Amino acid sequence: MNIFDSPLFKDFARPLIQQRNVRPTHHRSPAGIIDSIRSLLVARSELGVELCMISDATADSFRISIQYYVKSCGVGANAISPATSNMTFNGVSFGKLALPNARASFFGAQIKRHEQRVTITDMVTFQAFMRSLILNDETNFQLESVDCANRETGSACVCGAEINVKLPALGGPRMTLKNISSEDGDRISVTFQVASPSSVKLAFGRCMFEIRNDKGKAVASLEGNLTIIPGRFDFILRGRARPGAKPSLKNRLVGVGVVSEGEPSWCQEAVRQIDTVFEMPPSFAVMLHT
Repeated sequence: MNIFDSPLFKDFARPLIQQRNVRPTHHRSPAGIIDSIRSLLVARSELGVELCMISDATADSFRISIQYYVKSCGVGANAISPATSNMTFNGVSFGKLALPNARASFFGAQIKRHEQRVTITDMVTFQAFMRSLILNDETNFQLESVDCANRETGSACVCGAEINVKLPALGGPRMTLKNISSEDGDRISVTFQVASPSSVKLAFGRCMFEIRNDKGKAVASLEGNLTIIPGRFDFILRGRARPGAKPSLKNRLVGVGVVSEGEPSWCQEAVRQIDTVFEMPPSFAVMLHT
């Protein structure tokens, strides 16, 4: 008996084989294929950040200096002309980043440094990004709707790509009380050692802080310039002890706001995300008794 003539084969196997042999008949134009390939190349790009500095904050802008590299740009090589993309967090844009010339290949391309001022277009989203950057161990933002051109073909397109940019975040940041000393009159100087695992350098400017005990009462009001840098560094605050409240073994350093003569920058809200627990030995606690 020929198996191909059996009822079982006719009912089950042959329709499957015929279905697999059917090829799609729709066609795509050469231009459409080129656009799809270009979008695929950019969409597969990954950015690694070696160093990122956010500074010079105003009420609605900041300066960003970023040193990064393109980990991968898909298959093949492509020369990218100056490109502008939306900086987004949780799917909402908060500003635009103009990327410089870069020749990207399968192996990636090194960009030494890029610096620009970014106007904040959505403050709520930007503050949510800053909160994630300050408090979490890792965060990210996305570059979306990349405007790019291929220098070799001279054609331009809006690729609509979304490139995820991962950042090791500040993680709190973590602080350890290093010293408390008396200064002129009733003023005191408080030194913390800050540990930041991030590659982000964040300049807040001159800020106001409070040391609060385990009952939430302020035991000292302090001011100082805060710039968080990668690694370990000393952070010095100066001010006065608050009368009537005593420090506890575990206290908190809490951001209150920024010192500003005019309209405060967005750091006014961002520095309030700093709420770090630290221990205070009795030898330091007596310096805050009033």
